[in-house]
Amino acid sequence: MGGEARDGEPGIVPTEIVGDGESAGSVEQVAPGDHILIVDDDGQSMLNSLKRVLRKPFPDAKLDTAEDGLEAITTVRLLVDDLRSRLLLVVSDTMMPRMTGIDLYEELRKIPGLEYLPFILLSGGMPNEAVKQRFEQIAASGDPFFRFLDKPFDPTELQRVAKELVELRAQRRAAQVNTASDLTDEPGSDDESGSGIVPGV
Repeated sequence: MGGEARDGEPGIVPTEIVGDGESAGSVEQVAPGDHILIVDDDGQSMLNSLKRVLRKPFPDAKLDTAEDGLEAITTVRLLVDDLRSRLLLVVSDTMMPRMTGIDLYEELRKIPGLEYLPFILLSGGMPNEAVKQRFEQIAASGDPFFRFLDKPFDPTELQRVAKELVELRAQRRAAQVNTASDLTDEPGSDDESGSGIVPGV
């Protein structure tokens, strides 16, 4: 659940959200068929605030919302099944009913093709030792596509981290596609799909 309200924006440090600074610049890799999923149970006000923050660096992406982890899983599976769509990023609160943000992260990592999905976890604090230990296990795993931000968060910092993760995944995707292409160019190579696309990127 979210942190304290600041200047009418729950869980957000009051700072410029829609300014023209470099940190809020758009991400070139984003296309109209790309999606970002925002998951938070603190009400429509918080969801709208997060959408405003993320709209600046991702102006062409569709910003989907869910109010808990189970609803988010349903949305993700629909996107995975739609070949015209691509899920770029998940931004999730930690403590939510039915399924926590930590549970959501672990479930998404089990879905083929989402092993490297950028995931940002937001939290106003760990409510108990069990949740804290689970978070520490994720942090210790060294997952380069996972980040944690405290609530209330700085919108500019969220924009920066989101851009960084999406660009990192794009670089990984390009590197793996290039590797697959190099392999298919070798004498005797046999790419059954002929697509040069490596699953799970």
